[in-house]
Amino acid sequence: MSEFSDPQTFWQHLDELRATLIRVLLALALSTILCFTFSSVLIETLYAPLKEALQEISLRPTTIERLQITNRNRNPQAWSLPKGATLVSKSFQNSTTIPPGGVVIYDSPKRDLPLFFLSPLSGFTTSLRVSFWMGLLLFSPYCLWEVVRFLKPALFQHERSWILPLLGISYGAIFTGLFVSWMWMLPMANRFFFQFNERLGTNLWSVSEYLSFTTSLLVASAFIAETAVLLFFLVQVGILSAELLSSYRKVYIVFSLIISAVLTPPDVFSQLLSAVPLILFYEGAILLAKIKSAKQSKAALH
Repeated sequence: MSEFSDPQTFWQHLDELRATLIRVLLALALSTILCFTFSSVLIETLYAPLKEALQEISLRPTTIERLQITNRNRNPQAWSLPKGATLVSKSFQNSTTIPPGGVVIYDSPKRDLPLFFLSPLSGFTTSLRVSFWMGLLLFSPYCLWEVVRFLKPALFQHERSWILPLLGISYGAIFTGLFVSWMWMLPMANRFFFQFNERLGTNLWSVSEYLSFTTSLLVASAFIAETAVLLFFLVQVGILSAELLSSYRKVYIVFSLIISAVLTPPDVFSQLLSAVPLILFYEGAILLAKIKSAKQSKAALH
């Protein structure tokens, strides 16, 4: 049975809800301030997926660094032209070795990121926005803890035993979603859009737009992972059944498309990357609920 040893009135619940919201907002404010302190490090880190994508794309060099290789040894020296470099000395153009005393001069491209600030305040506002979203990701399990803490008096004893595992799984889900987005979704999206744009014109991305694109995909990935954890938790404790989930399938699909449009950049590619996993996790929750129901029916017969 649920333990309602100290039932509260409606106004007491309202006061508790207000206190919960205040704690969540204070935690979010503190996390944003903390992330803003290290905003330059965060932004430099968020450049990494774009750098990785550009390394795999053949780009025209924006900055030229001229290097000279000299062989002062007595024996020929093996040598290969670095990727993207251009030979300047013609005498060894068709050779893979440098003879004793030989010199090879080549232009080595140093690939700069095509990112620009377009207004005086862009740096500050971008840092503040990145700090807010990163702070939200960092403290989202705490926010979930506050929500569960508010709902705890209405839970049965066996349901309360799931609270701590739920929080641990939530952290794991967030970092799993971020890892998948960081290692797969972001580099793939950057490569796709950069190469697509190159066929139409010159890529001159603003720092603000790039970081908005990156943080939105990261937040969407974390939201997808948290949604999966919440669905499976509600099925496991018996709040959601297969029949209830099936009856709201169409509503959830529409909700997934809407939330994906809100969280991700305004393009179909990014929205589908978010909406499809949300829908698949919902179908997985329905399957889990059916399996759980079948096991309970089998146990009741015995």
